Amino acid sequence: MAIIKHISVKNRFYSDAVEYLTCKFDEYTNKPILDEKGRVQERDSYLIEGVNCNADTFGAECIETNRLYGKNNSIKDVKAHHYIISFEPTDDITMEQAMEFGKQWLEVFIPGHQAVLAVHPDGHNGSQNMHVHIVINSVRKYEGKKEKWHDKPCEWKQDCKHKSTGKLMYHAKK
Repeated sequence: MAIIKHISVKNRFYSDAVEYLTCKFDEYTNKPILDEKGRVQERDSYLIEGVNCNADTFGAECIETNRLYGKNNSIKDVKAHHYIISFEPTDDITMEQAMEFGKQWLEVFIPGHQAVLAVHPDGHNGSQNMHVHIVINSVRKYEGKKEKWHDKPCEWKQDCKHKSTGKLMYHAKK
Protein backbone atom coordinates (compact mmCIF):
# COMPACT_ATOMS: atom_id res chain seq x y z
CA MET A 1 0.00 0.00 0.00
CA ALA A 2 1.39 3.41 -0.96
CA ILE A 3 1.71 6.29 1.46
CA ILE A 4 1.76 10.00 0.64
CA LYS A 5 3.61 12.86 2.26
CA HIS A 6 3.42 16.62 1.64
CA ILE A 7 6.08 19.30 2.17
CA SER A 8 5.58 23.04 1.60
CA VAL A 9 8.61 24.69 -0.01
CA LYS A 10 9.54 28.35 0.45
CA ASN A 11 12.86 28.12 -1.41
CA ARG A 12 12.75 30.43 -4.43
CA PHE A 13 15.26 28.30 -6.34
CA TYR A 14 13.04 25.81 -8.16
CA SER A 15 16.11 24.26 -9.77
CA ASP A 16 17.18 23.02 -6.31
CA ALA A 17 14.18 20.69 -6.39
CA VAL A 18 15.25 19.22 -9.73
CA GLU A 19 18.80 18.74 -8.41
CA TYR A 20 17.43 16.94 -5.34
CA LEU A 21 15.35 14.65 -7.55
CA THR A 22 18.18 13.72 -9.91
CA CYS A 23 21.26 13.70 -7.65
CA LYS A 24 22.46 11.69 -4.65
CA PHE A 25 21.98 13.19 -1.19
CA ASP A 26 23.07 11.91 2.21
CA GLU A 27 19.91 10.66 3.93
CA TYR A 28 20.99 11.98 7.35
CA THR A 29 22.52 15.39 6.55
CA ASN A 30 20.53 16.00 3.34
CA LYS A 31 23.71 17.33 1.72
CA PRO A 32 24.71 16.34 -1.82
CA ILE A 33 27.14 13.45 -2.22
CA LEU A 34 30.16 14.61 -4.19
CA ASP A 35 32.55 12.64 -6.38
CA GLU A 36 36.36 12.81 -6.12
CA LYS A 37 36.36 16.06 -8.15
CA GLY A 38 33.78 17.74 -5.90
CA ARG A 39 30.86 17.40 -8.32
CA VAL A 40 27.38 16.33 -7.24
CA GLN A 41 26.77 12.67 -8.14
CA GLU A 42 23.78 11.77 -10.25
CA ARG A 43 21.39 9.11 -8.92
CA ASP A 44 22.05 5.61 -10.21
CA SER A 45 18.54 5.14 -11.55
CA TYR A 46 15.66 7.56 -12.01
CA LEU A 47 13.00 8.83 -14.40
CA ILE A 48 12.03 12.49 -14.62
CA GLU A 49 9.24 14.23 -16.56
CA GLY A 50 7.65 17.63 -16.65
CA VAL A 51 3.91 18.27 -16.76
CA ASN A 52 2.78 21.63 -18.17
CA CYS A 53 6.50 22.45 -18.42
CA ASN A 54 9.83 20.96 -19.41
CA ALA A 55 11.71 19.28 -16.55
CA ASP A 56 14.96 20.96 -17.68
CA THR A 57 13.44 24.45 -17.54
CA PHE A 58 11.02 23.91 -14.63
CA GLY A 59 12.51 26.71 -12.52
CA ALA A 60 12.48 29.36 -15.24
CA GLU A 61 8.96 28.42 -16.32
CA CYS A 62 7.64 28.62 -12.74
CA ILE A 63 9.21 32.05 -12.25
CA GLU A 64 7.65 33.20 -15.53
CA THR A 65 4.18 32.05 -14.36
CA ASN A 66 4.67 33.71 -10.97
CA ARG A 67 5.55 37.00 -12.67
CA LEU A 68 2.64 36.72 -15.09
CA TYR A 69 0.18 36.49 -12.21
CA GLY A 70 2.10 38.64 -9.72
CA LYS A 71 2.49 35.83 -7.16
CA ASN A 72 5.27 34.46 -4.93
CA ASN A 73 7.03 37.81 -4.46
CA SER A 74 7.52 37.55 -0.69
CA ILE A 75 10.17 35.52 1.11
CA LYS A 76 7.38 34.03 3.26
CA ASP A 77 5.39 32.74 0.27
CA VAL A 78 5.16 29.01 -0.33
CA LYS A 79 6.73 28.72 -3.78
CA ALA A 80 6.20 25.02 -4.37
CA HIS A 81 4.63 21.90 -2.93
CA HIS A 82 6.47 18.59 -2.81
CA TYR A 83 4.40 15.42 -2.64
CA ILE A 84 6.06 12.03 -2.18
CA ILE A 85 4.18 8.83 -2.91
CA SER A 86 6.09 5.85 -1.51
CA PHE A 87 5.36 2.26 -2.33
CA GLU A 88 6.19 -0.69 -0.09
CA PRO A 89 9.49 -2.43 -0.92
CA THR A 90 7.44 -5.59 -1.51
CA ASP A 91 5.17 -3.89 -4.08
CA ASP A 92 5.89 -5.25 -7.52
CA ILE A 93 6.01 -1.95 -9.40
CA THR A 94 8.36 -0.72 -12.10
CA MET A 95 9.69 2.82 -12.39
CA GLU A 96 7.51 3.34 -15.46
CA GLN A 97 4.38 2.18 -13.62
CA ALA A 98 5.20 4.43 -10.67
CA MET A 99 5.66 7.40 -13.05
CA GLU A 100 2.32 6.70 -14.71
CA PHE A 101 0.64 6.45 -11.28
CA GLY A 102 2.18 9.80 -10.30
CA LYS A 103 0.97 11.51 -13.48
CA GLN A 104 -2.55 10.15 -13.01
CA TRP A 105 -2.56 11.22 -9.33
CA LEU A 106 -1.41 14.71 -10.34
CA GLU A 107 -4.11 14.98 -13.01
CA VAL A 108 -6.84 14.02 -10.53
CA PHE A 109 -5.75 15.94 -7.43
CA ILE A 110 -3.63 18.88 -8.62
CA PRO A 111 -4.37 19.62 -12.29
CA GLY A 112 -3.22 22.76 -14.05
CA HIS A 113 0.08 23.22 -12.22
CA GLN A 114 3.57 23.12 -13.65
CA ALA A 115 5.10 20.03 -12.15
CA VAL A 116 8.19 17.91 -12.29
CA LEU A 117 7.84 14.23 -11.42
CA ALA A 118 10.74 11.97 -10.59
CA VAL A 119 10.76 8.29 -9.74
CA HIS A 120 13.59 6.39 -8.11
CA PRO A 121 13.98 3.20 -6.08
CA ASP A 122 16.45 4.33 -3.45
CA GLY A 123 14.64 4.68 -0.18
CA HIS A 124 16.27 5.41 3.17
CA ASN A 125 18.39 2.77 4.87
CA GLY A 126 18.81 0.80 1.64
CA SER A 127 15.14 -0.19 1.51
CA GLN A 128 15.01 0.32 -2.27
CA ASN A 129 11.34 1.26 -2.07
CA MET A 130 10.00 2.83 -5.24
CA HIS A 131 8.70 6.35 -4.79
CA VAL A 132 7.41 9.23 -6.88
CA HIS A 133 8.32 12.83 -6.12
CA ILE A 134 5.90 15.43 -7.45
CA VAL A 135 7.03 19.04 -7.14
CA ILE A 136 4.54 21.66 -8.30
CA ASN A 137 4.67 25.41 -8.68
CA SER A 138 2.27 26.75 -6.07
CA VAL A 139 0.62 29.00 -8.70
CA ARG A 140 -1.84 27.20 -11.00
CA LYS A 141 -1.04 27.92 -14.65
CA TYR A 142 -4.21 26.38 -16.11
CA GLU A 143 -7.79 26.13 -14.85
CA GLY A 144 -8.71 22.94 -13.00
CA LYS A 145 -12.19 21.69 -12.21
CA LYS A 146 -14.07 21.74 -8.94
CA GLU A 147 -13.88 18.48 -7.03
CA LYS A 148 -15.52 17.29 -3.81
CA TRP A 149 -12.35 18.08 -1.82
CA HIS A 150 -12.43 21.73 -2.89
CA ASP A 151 -14.09 24.35 -0.70
CA LYS A 152 -13.04 27.65 -2.32
CA PRO A 153 -12.71 28.74 -5.97
CA CYS A 154 -9.00 29.44 -5.43
CA GLU A 155 -8.52 25.67 -5.14
CA TRP A 156 -9.19 25.07 -8.85
CA LYS A 157 -9.00 28.47 -10.58
CA GLN A 158 -6.21 29.56 -12.89
CA ASP A 159 -3.64 31.98 -11.35
CA CYS A 160 -4.52 30.92 -7.79
CA LYS A 161 -2.19 29.29 -5.29
CA HIS A 162 -2.45 25.63 -4.35
CA LYS A 163 -3.43 24.73 -0.80
CA SER A 164 -2.76 21.26 0.53
CA THR A 165 -5.83 21.01 2.72
CA GLY A 166 -6.78 18.20 5.08
CA LYS A 167 -9.75 17.45 2.84
CA LEU A 168 -7.49 17.10 -0.22
CA MET A 169 -5.04 14.85 1.62
CA TYR A 170 -7.88 12.71 2.99
CA HIS A 171 -9.15 12.01 -0.54
CA ALA A 172 -5.66 11.73 -2.04
CA LYS A 173 -4.65 9.07 0.49
CA LYS A 174 -7.64 6.93 -0.44
